[in-house]
Amino acid sequence: MKLTVKHTKKKLLKKICLVLACSFIPINLASTKELAPIYIQAAACKQKKCFNTYRNLLFSIHQTANIKYTAKLKNKFSITSSIVSDRKALEALRQKINSDLKIQVTASLIDLSGQYYLDLGTQPNETQASWLVKYANYIARGLNINFKSNNAMKKESLILVLAGPYKDLAIAQENLAIIKSIPEFKSAFILN
Repeated sequence: MKLTVKHTKKKLLKKICLVLACSFIPINLASTKELAPIYIQAAACKQKKCFNTYRNLLFSIHQTANIKYTAKLKNKFSITSSIVSDRKALEALRQKINSDLKIQVTASLIDLSGQYYLDLGTQPNETQASWLVKYANYIARGLNINFKSNNAMKKESLILVLAGPYKDLAIAQENLAIIKSIPEFKSAFILN
């Protein structure tokens, strides 16, 4: 009986060693599965009209053009004034804000059936929004009008203009150089 146990242990150890030895043999993964096609992102835009322009540019250099729609939520900060009934005072403040060279926004007067407020648009981050609120409140000093920032998630949609597909990275890199020769595509890159 002892002989059988030792014999079985030796067989088991040989199998384990064989498995471990085989695990160090490099495997060519390209031969075991098909690689995904490679694309080049030539441009991104927010309107379908621009896609047609970019597509025609890609066609002019004999590239295939594809479109991919993406959407993501972005944090935006909306800047608005308090609601007041004095339209003339608010209109004067709007003109003052719009003529101030330090502020790079355009104030819009919003009418709520006899009640009014100013909309200064949205800012992409809290730091810029905070600065704009403080500066707008500085301009509005002496009036009974205050500005505030409202945080809101906004859906931002983009249209990606893609060239390809290419079978391998070397071909994609050759075509990337051709695509980047067009000034509108100077920021093009290979998607992973």
